Order: sequence, then structure tokens, then C-alpha cells
Amino acid sequence: MLSCKFLLSQTIKRRKYKKPKIKIKNVSKKQNTISNRQELQLQEEEEEDIENIEEGFNLKTSAPSHKHGVQPLGNLYMNPGSLNSRNAGLGNLQALTDEFVLDVLGFLDGTHLGVLASASKSFYVFTNHEPLWRNLVLDKLKGGFLFNRSWKSTYVTACYPSLDGGLNIGSSAFRVRDFYSDYLFQSWLCANLEMKPEWLERDNIVRKKGISVEEFVSNFEELNKPVLLEGCLDNWVALGKWDRDYLVEVCGDAQFSVGPVEMKLEDFFRYLGQAREERPLYLFDPKFADKVPVLGSEYEVPVYFKEDLFNVLGNERPDYRWIIIGPSGSGSSFHIDPNSTSAWNAVIKGSKKWVMFPPDVIPPGVHPSPDGAEVACPVSIIEWFMNFYSATRNWKKRPIECICKAGEVVFVPNGWWHLVINLEESIAITQNYVSRRNLLNVLDFLKRPNASTLVSGTRDRVNLHDKFKNAMESSFPGTIYHLVQKAEEKKVQEEKLSFWDSVTDSKVGAFNGFSGSKHPEKSFLFYKQLQNQCVFPDNLTFPFVVKACTQMGSLHMGIQAHCQILKHGILNDAYVQNSLVYMYATCGDIKAARYIFYRMYRLDVVSWTSMISGFNKCGDVESARALFDRMPEKNLVTWSIMISGYAKNNRFDKAVELFQVLQSQGVIANETVMVSVVSSCAHLGALEIGERAHDYMVKNKVTVNLIIGTALVDMYARCGSIEKAIRVFEESPERDVLSWTALIAGIAMHGYAKRALHYFSEMLKTGVTPRDITFTAVLSACSHGGLIERGLEIFESIKRDYGIEPRLEHYGCVVDLLGRAGKLAEAEKFLHEMPVKPNAPIWGALLGACRIHRNAEIAERAGKTLIQLQPEHSGYYVLLSNIYAQTNKWENVENMRQVMKERGVKKPPGYSLIEIDRVIHNFTIGDKTHPEIDKIERMWEEILMKIRLAGYTGNTADTLFDIDEEEKESALHRHSEKLALAFGIMKTEARTPIRIVKNLRVCEDCHTATKLISKVFERELIVRDRNRFHHFREGACSCMDYW
Repeated sequence: MLSCKFLLSQTIKRRKYKKPKIKIKNVSKKQNTISNRQELQLQEEEEEDIENIEEGFNLKTSAPSHKHGVQPLGNLYMNPGSLNSRNAGLGNLQALTDEFVLDVLGFLDGTHLGVLASASKSFYVFTNHEPLWRNLVLDKLKGGFLFNRSWKSTYVTACYPSLDGGLNIGSSAFRVRDFYSDYLFQSWLCANLEMKPEWLERDNIVRKKGISVEEFVSNFEELNKPVLLEGCLDNWVALGKWDRDYLVEVCGDAQFSVGPVEMKLEDFFRYLGQAREERPLYLFDPKFADKVPVLGSEYEVPVYFKEDLFNVLGNERPDYRWIIIGPSGSGSSFHIDPNSTSAWNAVIKGSKKWVMFPPDVIPPGVHPSPDGAEVACPVSIIEWFMNFYSATRNWKKRPIECICKAGEVVFVPNGWWHLVINLEESIAITQNYVSRRNLLNVLDFLKRPNASTLVSGTRDRVNLHDKFKNAMESSFPGTIYHLVQKAEEKKVQEEKLSFWDSVTDSKVGAFNGFSGSKHPEKSFLFYKQLQNQCVFPDNLTFPFVVKACTQMGSLHMGIQAHCQILKHGILNDAYVQNSLVYMYATCGDIKAARYIFYRMYRLDVVSWTSMISGFNKCGDVESARALFDRMPEKNLVTWSIMISGYAKNNRFDKAVELFQVLQSQGVIANETVMVSVVSSCAHLGALEIGERAHDYMVKNKVTVNLIIGTALVDMYARCGSIEKAIRVFEESPERDVLSWTALIAGIAMHGYAKRALHYFSEMLKTGVTPRDITFTAVLSACSHGGLIERGLEIFESIKRDYGIEPRLEHYGCVVDLLGRAGKLAEAEKFLHEMPVKPNAPIWGALLGACRIHRNAEIAERAGKTLIQLQPEHSGYYVLLSNIYAQTNKWENVENMRQVMKERGVKKPPGYSLIEIDRVIHNFTIGDKTHPEIDKIERMWEEILMKIRLAGYTGNTADTLFDIDEEEKESALHRHSEKLALAFGIMKTEARTPIRIVKNLRVCEDCHTATKLISKVFERELIVRDRNRFHHFREGACSCMDYW
């Protein structure tokens, strides 16, 4: 036999859903001592078990008692002297739950179950549990069995026919005293319990007879509201003919889908006549009309459901119609019809109880998975009625209920949860369909991110959306567009719903105003006031509450609002879900945002855009772009969010690429998009692309407001075209302090100090008050121009004349100003006397000045301080090492290298960008990846030969590696800016300016080489490094060799 250890391990792996415990009230039982009349007592107990079931519940008139004497666990506590024989017979396995024991036994075959049944009374009861034998029959015999009173008897009869005759399996059973188990008793109870009258009495569905198609569409289908239709099956042949005898005669040998197997209809009817179990099998076949064409000809689609747009797919349409035959108690627990379709269900024989909940209300006891692909709910329908039905009596949104009898049809709108149970043996036809009223819902469903796991009834799940949409456009051109337009108009017209009708306009304005104001927290007080006045929130209330949480950036308050939404049962509303996705994404909980997004029933542009924005905010632009590419329809906001997401996450090249895709698709960008594109061009130094973006704005009449105007000034300045920056500024119709500051900073970056001061003076004349960042730009200009006195004068005026407390950036500019002038002692003294503690950039300015003026003493003090402040910053180690190297302190150079190794500090790779024909080329030191690298290296060798004739020798002082001079020179010749220069000279016409952007400070050797190249090749070379612009002309640089 199999080991218990093996079975337990397999069971743990296999179990996915644990059946909830069901509370069953006690069954009373007389306390009797065991005597010689044990059989008589067991018979009396059997009668009492039937008579004394919980008050209010009735057993079916033909129901036997539990054949093994199992009682509910509550009875044990009513009999103080009793012991549960269940535990004694299980040995060490008694610690396991009943469900787990049965899961373990589910791995055994019939022979092993039979052997184990003789081990103890407990194992006898467990191994005779009917569902175990049902699984064995269906797994081993598939549909080829004849049901014989019970599943165990059926199995034995089929597999061991001689045993069944000799042992009379199933007709008698051994009863076990004092065996208590809720789980086993409940299975018997659910199989034998009558439906309570109160479960059947509620009938609140709208019933209609003889209405027109127009009335049905306007009053029910468009409103997505269930209805029971009478009299629309009167012409069905099936209504008068379909019964057991007729169906057996017509197709008794035909195989139909019954649960997980295929069975002959005649064999299924044999089962149906004997079945008495918790979850009876029922026939549910989507191919019945193909198998037996006469069945398909004996009914027709009611006139209300004639339009079925899935027909455009022909043979590729998903399964859509089924014949349903089942015994009393069979049916379907809560589910939503597949593919967001609507459905109609026509009863031909028998009657059915329906319970339906609207899409935004999840039934009690039902737990959909986050993506909607799976639904966990009670094992049996009766179990749901026993444990959850009464809870719905007090719900604000009660379920729609009815009993549908022969000749009647129930319309089930798309998205509605519904449960159906046969009250007697029943035969029915059901079909799913797509009309114009739910076409957009179906298309939305088919394009969901996890459509491949949700779409059913077809093999090609992934491509069904595109196939259906294309077929619709071919068969009914313009229909989808018309419906989308109509839906958008309807959304605009729905200005007020239940909540807004219950409050005054002033209160509405207050709620909306608070949520978007500087004091969004007032929304919560207002929300509480409304509840105190018994005004209950709805699907338009909570988006404002959640918006307030978003405005505050308070994840904690957002979670509280989410709890309130759950409490009021409106989580499934699209407006509410969108607000939650945006709130969680904005507040940084991307996991929660994803959870809600992937379980949304209908995704719209707002849903997708909110999720994309969330990914961008947390820096995951790859996930954002993947979602963006999967969006079926995008609006301009979505394009803007994705492009700005790239820009904000320093993926400037991707922002520019996506803008080019936007243009290719004929989308006209707005101001928000263009700000992101222009700023990306500025960072890349991509002048040609920036100019084309500017031309695009002029051509498409994009308004150049203050923000765009400032961005254009910054772009042209940072791309090296300062004259164009000035021209754009001069042509701007309006200017503010930021636009003035952008111009002054741009001019300062190019080293034109006097020109920057001129514009600063012009700004003051216009009455514009400078801000702290304006003074940073002006002081930087003074520093680059060596205007010490003017710089110190402006620094003193910051607080004296404008009441602005100098910031660290201002102090840093003064240190840089003094240091550039060679006044290192004054700079260090100023630094120590600052009223605020100097930060790393200020010490860095002093260290940089020490490099220029070769002052190793002050450099060492500044460098050590910097390394303490930012031990992970490689630049300070490198700069201090270079200063040591310049002063021939090679031991200190080696020490610096050793410290960097010990601390794991690495110098970030330098790179240089050059734009050629609107394509950005990226070079790194020693780059071998460029497709034209061989030509580039040959060009550099040619350049090197010419500038050596002009006096170039190669400055290896900046190298940190302990290698010989020849190797150092070779390394220098492969710096990224030299490769970019060679490529630029190779690809552009003579005398054309070349612009390069470098992420690090230009080294001395590259600076010297570039000056000579500008002279030898008669080119203007414009290089932007980390600190400033260098304009190389005729062998000189605008920085005057100080940078």
C-alpha cells in the first residue's frame, strides 16, 4: 500500500480550495446505554435523525438516514459521556481535518479503499464516502458506466461484477455509533434537504408577456436589467415533445457532455432516475445540435435575441448554445456568463430557481480571483442557501429572484452573477449572444490584459478580439465607431446620479471643490457630515473622497477610503476602480494598483492611463511601455503620460523615439507632450531633433505658452545654440522670472558672463523680482567669467536688497568664484565661516579649484572631507588622485586607488553623445560596439597625426592606472569625446560646427586635443560637459582653460 507520508505530500500539493466549515445546528439524540437491543436502538436513532433535523429544515420525503450513522459534531457536546469514535479509529491521522483525510484517500484506487475499510470503523465510514467512488468511476470508466444505486456499487459492478452479486454492495451498510463529523454529515444533508419555503418565496423579477422588441431593448437590454418573458416559446416544437421517452427514442445512443465525461443519453437518464447526491451531474452540451440536428430544428431563437453579432465570426465564434438536462438539486453555482455576453435561458420541462446579482455586487460567499479567471464558492448550491441566502435580506442591493417554469425565458444581462438550481427534473436551452447593446462590453472584455486566461469556448483566445473587431468592421462598417460616440455622449449627459440628487448644488460644489483644493482633508469632514444626515455615498461620492487622498499623497487615508468602498459594496464600479488605481499608483503602492487593475471587469482609457502613470512614477518604464503598447485605444493624455514618464526617468532617447511614433500615427501633440519632448532634446543635446520639434509646434499651431517658451530657451541653450535661445526669448509674448532665469543660466553655461549680467539687469528693469535660482545663475556667470568683485557684490545683495536667505548653492558659487581666481585660502576661509554647514558640492568646488591651481595641501583637506561626506562618490576620489598625480605624489595616488577598491567605489563610465542626421550616437571609452568603429579609429589616427604636427604631445597626468606612458597615451586616445569628434568630422561637411554632449568633466588631454583640432580642421567644436559649455574656435576655448 502507499505510504501515508507520500499521500500527505501529494495532497498538500494538490489542494487549491479549502471548503468552508458549515455551521449545522445540533440534531437531538436520546442518551442510551448500549444494551443487547443495539439494533433496535440504532433503528430508533435513525428515525430520530430524520424527525429532529434542525428546526425550519425538512428532509425530502424519500430521504433515508445517513446509512453509516454519521451525526453532526454538535451532537457530541450534547452527550457529555460520549467519545467521538471517529478519532479512535484514525490513530495518528485523527489530527487531520475530515477534508484532508478524504483528500489523502482520493489517491487510492478501489482495491486499496476496500482493504482500508476493514482497518477500523472510522476508515470504514471515510472509505465509503460516495464522492470518492464517484471520482473513481468518472476517472476510470469515463462515461461508459451504468449507474447502479450508488457510486460505490456502480464501480464494483463494473470492475468486479462477481463481487456485487455476492456481497450485495450498496443495499446494506454498517452503522457506526458515536461517529461525529460536520463534513460528512453535511454532504448527506445537502443531498437530502428540501428547499426551504423562504428560499422560494421571493419573486421580484419583472415579468412581461407580448412586449415588442423595441420595448425589450429600451426597458431591459439597454438598461442591462433582467426580465422573465412569458409566451415567447409557444411555437416551439420542443415545448410539446421533449421528454425522457422522446429524447431516448431520438438520440438515446448519442454521446453528450455530462460533467467531465461523455455519456449516452439513455445511460444518463438511468443515472438521473437514481441520483441523490450533494452535487448531481447534469448534461450540458454545446454541440448538441451538431450531434443531433433534429434537436436544433425543434426550437428557434426568440425574436428578442435574433441579433447576435458573434455570427460574423462564422465557425470561429465561441461556444454559444447548450442543452441542459438535470435532476432536482442540480444546477450551476454563481458565475458570470463567458466573454461578457448576455444570455437567455428557456425552460422546456420542469422549473428552476434563479438568484441574480448586478455586476457591481459580488454575492456573499463568492470569491473571484484578482484577474477574474477563477471563482471560489461553496461546494454545493444547497450549501450556499443554508449559509448565505439569509444574509441578502438586509442588503441595499438585493438579488433579483424568480422561479422560471416550462415555457418561460429568463434574460440574463452581461456581467450579472447568477445561480440556478433545478427544483425538479428539468430540460432547458440556453444561448449566449452579442447585440449592439453589449458589443462594447464584449470588445473590452476580449482585449483585457489577461484575456488569454478569461476568454472561453474557443481555441484562439489571444486573437479573438482582433478577429471579431475586424469582422465587425467588414460586415457592419462604422458600427463600433457609432457606438463608441454614443457611449461617450451618454457619459457626458449623466451629470447626476442618486447621491447628487440627494444633496443641494452647494454641497456638491463643496465636495468637488474640497477634493481638488489646497485643503483636500476637508472632504473627509464633509463626507462624515453627509453620513450623519443619512445621505448614503454611491459610485460618484467615493471618487471625490479618493481624489482627496491622492491630493494629500496619503496612502493611509486612501486605504481607509478603500475600506469604506468595500463596506458599501461598490468596489466593482468602473469610476471607483479607476480612482483607486490612480490613488494607489500616485501614492507609490504599485502592487495594490496592479491588483485592482487586473481584476477590473471593464477597462477604459482612464484605467490603462492610470496604471501606466503608476509604473512611470515608480520608475518601471518598461512595464509602463509594455502596457502602453497593449492598449487597444489611446488618447492624447496616454501619449503624454508615457512620453513624460520617459523624460522624468531620464530615458530621454526613448521619449524622443515615442514622439516620432506619435507623429507617424497622425496624432497631434499638445503643449504637455511638447514640453517633455523639448526637455528631452535639451538633455540629449539633440539640436536637430529639437529644431524639428519646434517646427512641428509652429506647423501644428501648438500654443507656445510660458512653460513651452521657457523649455525652448533651455533646449537651445543646452544644445549649444545660444543665439537661437536668445531669439526665442526675445520673440516670447510673455515672460516670467523662470524664463528670464533659463536664459541667464544658459548664457552663463556658455561662459558669456557680461551678456548674462546684461540680461539680469534688463530683468530688473522690467520689474521682475529675482528668485533664489536666478541668483544661482547670475553668480555662476560671474564665476565662469572671473568677475570676482561683481559676483561678491551680487551675493551681498541677495539678503540685503531682496530679503532672500542665501542658499547652499549661492555659497558654493562664491567658493567657486574665489577658487577660479586662485584665491584658494580665501575660498577655504569663506567656506569655514559660512553660517550653514557646507555640503559636498561646495567642498567639490574648492577641490576643483585646487586641481586647476595645483594646490595639493588644501586639496587633501577638501578631498578627505568630501570622501567622508559622500564615500560612494567616485568623482572626488578621481579628482584628488589626479591632483596627487600632478604633484608627483604617486604613493598617495596608490592609496586612493586602494581605498576605492576596498570600498567598492567605481568610476561611472564616461560617454559622449553626438547627433548626426537626427540620430543620436553614443560613444564610451574604448568603444568597439559602433558599427563603423574601424573607420572611426582610422579617422582618429589621421586626426592625431595632424595635431601632433601642431604640437600635441598627449597629457597622461590624469590617468590613475600604474601603466607605462605608451599605454596611458593609448588609453587617452580612446576617450569617448575623441571618438565622437572623429565620427563627427567623418560624417559632416568641412567647416560645419560639431556639437558633443559629455556626461563627465572634460579631461585636460581631451581639452587640449580639441583646441588643436578646432585650429587644424578649421571647425567650431561645441562641447557640453558636466559643468559648462566649451566653444572651441581657432585653437582657443571659451572657458579660458578654467573649468
